[in-house]
Amino acid sequence: MKHFQPKLSLFIATVTTIQMLMLAPSLVEALATTDNPSNNNINVNTAAGDIDSLIKAAMHQTSKSSNSISSTIKADRLWETILGKVTPKYSIGRTNISPSTRIIPDNILVPSLSLHAAVLSRLGKDRQAIATFNEALELKQYLSNNSLVDVCLGKGYALQRSMRYDEARGMFIEVLDRSVTELKDDEKAARASVSAATCSLRLENLSGANGALERYIGLYFGEEISSLDAEAAGLYGYLQHMQGGRKTLEQGSREYEYINHAAENPSLPLYHWLLRTITSKNIQMNMPHFPFLDMAAINQSPLDDARLIRLDDKVQLHQLLSSSPSCSSNRETTTIDLGDQYYIPDGFILPNETNQLKEYSQKHPSASWMIKERAGYGSQGNHVVPNTEQVLKIMHHEAVTVGDDAGEEEQVLCQRIVEPLLIYGCKFSMRVHVILLNNMHRKNGNSGNKADVYLCTNGLAKLALAPYEQGVYDMNNIDDAYMTNSGRKETSSSNQFDFHQLRMEFEDQNWDYDLMWKRIAEAVRRTMQSYYDTVEINNDYSSDHLSIFPKILGFDFLLDGNIVPKLIEIDRFPGLEPRSVDDEAVKRQVVEDAWHLACDAEGIPYSFLGLNEDKEKRDQESLQKLQMIS
Repeated sequence: MKHFQPKLSLFIATVTTIQMLMLAPSLVEALATTDNPSNNNINVNTAAGDIDSLIKAAMHQTSKSSNSISSTIKADRLWETILGKVTPKYSIGRTNISPSTRIIPDNILVPSLSLHAAVLSRLGKDRQAIATFNEALELKQYLSNNSLVDVCLGKGYALQRSMRYDEARGMFIEVLDRSVTELKDDEKAARASVSAATCSLRLENLSGANGALERYIGLYFGEEISSLDAEAAGLYGYLQHMQGGRKTLEQGSREYEYINHAAENPSLPLYHWLLRTITSKNIQMNMPHFPFLDMAAINQSPLDDARLIRLDDKVQLHQLLSSSPSCSSNRETTTIDLGDQYYIPDGFILPNETNQLKEYSQKHPSASWMIKERAGYGSQGNHVVPNTEQVLKIMHHEAVTVGDDAGEEEQVLCQRIVEPLLIYGCKFSMRVHVILLNNMHRKNGNSGNKADVYLCTNGLAKLALAPYEQGVYDMNNIDDAYMTNSGRKETSSSNQFDFHQLRMEFEDQNWDYDLMWKRIAEAVRRTMQSYYDTVEINNDYSSDHLSIFPKILGFDFLLDGNIVPKLIEIDRFPGLEPRSVDDEAVKRQVVEDAWHLACDAEGIPYSFLGLNEDKEKRDQESLQKLQMIS
């Protein structure tokens, strides 16, 4: 499986590949210089020859992990064995990852920890990765300067994926400084500056973002702009333009030259788009074809609307929707009538609502639960718990804290498990793509709403890998029966299919697909209405002024036994890289639709982005505009 590595923002898949390549020589060298099997630092229960062969096997699987999730899983298990790590069955929070217990030489331990952390990040186990990176950094004297910077980058990206943006920014600034002073590595400095700026923008800190980029830009003071990294230059130019408070960008200005430098890079189409939308004159540089993957990468741009964390953060989403009368059941009843439909599962924010959970369990003693951490992807950070008693026991015994030593309780969402509708005996989820168009920059008028919301009528149904049995909790197979994320295993056509096939499955079972879809559309509309009701438009600097391109969200629904959709979570950065032929057809349609809409909104010909002209057919077949209340 090839991984999506957007050019506009550096993601952990890219970093982990670099770490693997950079750290592997350190590990080989350490193995070559380690004493023979009589070395006193080797655990007496494990022969040095066994450790040697295990490490070589782990390195082999790690080297293949960029293109194979199965290899990544194998590498994870091998590193756990090598390092003597034990991951608790229920591990919640950020401090309950056991340190390495295997006694092996430090010069082997450190690169082993670093590679394991990279593998953990590849699997989406960012919390475990952060703890493992920290172990490696405690012994940083055994890392070369180059490998140390890669470890810090890896930790920074794991922190960023965990929505710990302030901590991540600090780590990227450290990488930037080391890259400049110790490595003299301009490429790493550029990457770190863009990453630090991205985290600042996630916190709506424009000055912090500019400051991070200026640290890199300043290295080239007096030199030609063409000497700069294209992405760092383009982002810096646009943020300088925004900070200046000007609506249009004049050709020939310094900011224009920075953005134009980025726009000349064909892998950075965002800046090609920005030049057209913010300059006083139309820029005529039509793309020869629509660069699907590069355009999809813009969905994870540093300029993404920071306020969308309210939907991405599972705790914040639950708080938003449970406080809305139209969204929740007041934790008592659920009806399948569309007008009175309540579409989020019952849930509690723990530990704050522990007493409410206890009261609820007295009325619903058979309830089973999914404990969800705030951040997580690929079903990571989700834990199936059979009953309330076990939930309370976990919350009592687990140290749930924010940061390593902050001492503040970390909130988690305890969400009641929905007894699902089954296909082929398996649980399934529906990934529904939603396109948002910010109205702040609309050139062709707008609807009077803060944004227009479009529902994509085709999406992906994702099957769990194992049959589902109500009330059966085989802990050895629980994830395969309960989790439906397609990134957990190698994807095949047998465990996901598009909504056209889902409709046929409904027809075979005499289920009403159209009614189900109306309910999903209404659930999305109510969710986005609740969100926009909390968003204030700021006429000075705000996320409204940054987000001048379409935004794609991934809504994940389960259907209960009455075919009522339940919104499980929302992905602010849904994976848009294809994993299969059907998968590509759906995702390509979504991305092309999003940019067709953006061109319509800005009055820009489709040919500017290399898009085709099938607007009428597209509107009729693949998009449904939702009626929002201004």
